[in-house]
Amino acid sequence: MQLPSGSMHIDSPAWPLLMAKIAYQGVTTAAGNAFGTTVVCAGCTTVGNQPSYVGKRLKILGGPSAGQDSEIKIHALATGIMTVDTAYSNPAGAVQQIAGGLPFVILTGGPGGGTPAPPSPSIGLWMFGVCGPAMVASTTVLNMPNLAGFPDDIFNTEFWLQVIHNVNAPGTAPEREIRRIVDYVGATGTFTIDALSANVEANDLVCVFHESIMGMEILGFGTITISSATIPTDANRTGLCPWENNDYFKGCLLMPTEGNCRFQPRPIQSYVAATGVFTLAEPFSQAPGMVDYVIIRFAYPVAAHITINLISALVNATLVLKETGGTLTADGTEQVLVIADPPMGNFKPTKIKVDCTNMAWGDSIILRWYERITGAPGAWIKKDELQLDDVQVPPLKNIELEPNRHGIKVTLQQIAGVNRNYLWEYLWED
Repeated sequence: MQLPSGSMHIDSPAWPLLMAKIAYQGVTTAAGNAFGTTVVCAGCTTVGNQPSYVGKRLKILGGPSAGQDSEIKIHALATGIMTVDTAYSNPAGAVQQIAGGLPFVILTGGPGGGTPAPPSPSIGLWMFGVCGPAMVASTTVLNMPNLAGFPDDIFNTEFWLQVIHNVNAPGTAPEREIRRIVDYVGATGTFTIDALSANVEANDLVCVFHESIMGMEILGFGTITISSATIPTDANRTGLCPWENNDYFKGCLLMPTEGNCRFQPRPIQSYVAATGVFTLAEPFSQAPGMVDYVIIRFAYPVAAHITINLISALVNATLVLKETGGTLTADGTEQVLVIADPPMGNFKPTKIKVDCTNMAWGDSIILRWYERITGAPGAWIKKDELQLDDVQVPPLKNIELEPNRHGIKVTLQQIAGVNRNYLWEYLWED
């Protein structure tokens, strides 16, 4: 404790009032930081025989900030640097650096003294931040003096930051953007984050929140290195998360936190640990870009989804393949007329009809049909062929087919004459 001495007598009526209201009276010995959040006094040290004044309020008595008081959050007894919770300002409302040679007092109100208590979880898991008036515009570094005073790095990787109000241009970027906090400096309230799409500026408003209070539980995070609407990839996961194996996140949701697909959660159908490839059961609305993402706990019925999609594919395939047809224009090569490779399942191809009305004298074509009789890869096995020459009477030709499991192919090749158009129709039964 240090109080003024000199002309005041101990029996003065003002002496006990001074003792009750002031814990320390002194003069700053050096300039504080440019953010207006530190006061320096060499007397407020262990060398000056002073205790910690954490929790008490420091009132400036001279200069542009005269009359303002703020709570002391950090008191470095080795250096006499005291960090306060709210920046001092000048009459214009701008941040005011506290210069050396200014008188000040430390008031006795407040809990005061000792080691700072850890931040309370009830308020510490969600905090409201105000960017300092002197903050330099940046997409990655934010200075918020009102959030100074916590231990260094306490917010790293587990906390996220969202810009909630762009003071200069409300409703525009980077409002609503969420980024991971990668570094925190307690003495100045400086946060370093993954880059936003636009600058945060002085007086912008943000919130800092812990991942545990989000409406969704974040199981992982990273940055997409190969952009795709269906198979986005994070090639860095293998090195950063070596314990993950194939399908580690199967059924969870992958959600970009920035870019054109921000906040689009999509179910993960499979995950390949060796390459960091996510296969999505439902695609993004577009390729998301190489952006930050989070993995959210979810219980998406991947197996049921695949089954439903397969059934849907079978039904759709059945509706198309029962009867289809078209026109083939011959070009002299062996051209595929109809192919099922492989079919959706057991099926019974019944007939292919070829209209040879356009053939004239001197024209020749060959119709060939092939089958696969095994599911293993291999060449087509020719079953038969039919050569047609000149004008055809009757012009409609049928190729009779047999039941098949692994695939059929029918081709047409014009070997002489003028290349013609050939109408065809394919019929089958499921």
